[in-house]
Amino acid sequence: MDLSADHRKHFARSGRRGRIELCAVSPNCDLSSPVPVQRETMISYVRDCIKLAHDLGSPICKIFAAWRGITLHDGLATYDDTYGYNQYGFWKSDRRRFVVESMRELCRVAEDHGIVLAMQNHGPDIVNRYQDVLSLIEEIGSPRSRATWTSL
Repeated sequence: MDLSADHRKHFARSGRRGRIELCAVSPNCDLSSPVPVQRETMISYVRDCIKLAHDLGSPICKIFAAWRGITLHDGLATYDDTYGYNQYGFWKSDRRRFVVESMRELCRVAEDHGIVLAMQNHGPDIVNRYQDVLSLIEEIGSPRSRATWTSL
């Protein structure tokens, strides 16, 4: 994000010269927060990642739509704290709507920059299985929203 326009151009040219293809920019984000300022911050961050992907010549931003994140302690990362407690459990049905609304907004930005938003399945909330990914993509209704998934 902190790369100047000149640095972005330099990296994109260097990659092309070395035949190194940047496959994706991967913003770790949570578009499902019921806290509006947090959700807007994530939308802004993903917007910046879409622009970064474009500038670096990457065709994809890989989206973690409702990622709870990790905690760090003594240099070790863990999901234990973020997955062990769901502070917004009662918001689950609204959180899906927040993801859809946020993704629709981001798809418009992605369209302007020629980027595909590839949603990945990830637990433990909104996007657990590939079926969740596919149903969200259908609901978002944009050709800029596609899927990628991993086995968990």
